[in-house]
Amino acid sequence: MSLYQGIDLRGDADLIKKLKKVQTKTGIAAIKKALRKAGNKIKNSVKQNAPIDSGNLKRSIKVFNDNSRGSKGGALLRVGADRKIAPHAHLVEFGTDERQLNKPSIITISTGQTFTVKHTGKMPANDFFNRGYESSKQSAIDTFTSEIKQALNNI
Repeated sequence: MSLYQGIDLRGDADLIKKLKKVQTKTGIAAIKKALRKAGNKIKNSVKQNAPIDSGNLKRSIKVFNDNSRGSKGGALLRVGADRKIAPHAHLVEFGTDERQLNKPSIITISTGQTFTVKHTGKMPANDFFNRGYESSKQSAIDTFTSEIKQALNNI
């Protein structure tokens, strides 16, 4: 058995014609639109699950175009945190262990008090992203499927 399997479409000339048109710019645009709608479903769910302190984490959740090598000639999106807005997103999602600092940090707060920090505290994981993804995954798949069917029917 081959590692790669193919599908042999015979007899449905209309479907074959439509699938060939999907390879055009119009078809790729339809796929990207469907992916964006599906990605927004996941983004909204993740935002609902994000903890709120300053609001930066919630505001940082976005749908990004993925221009990696894997997406060349196709469409690939990614839902994640904008690291410029919330560089700490991964620490919230996965938590942290307590760490001893090699070199103590001296911190001065607004009242003028100075503290020496020799170790960091432990933060439990808050898997808000995973919860949001899991709760919206099927809705995103349904949205993508519906959009692609509609695009094929319009060809």
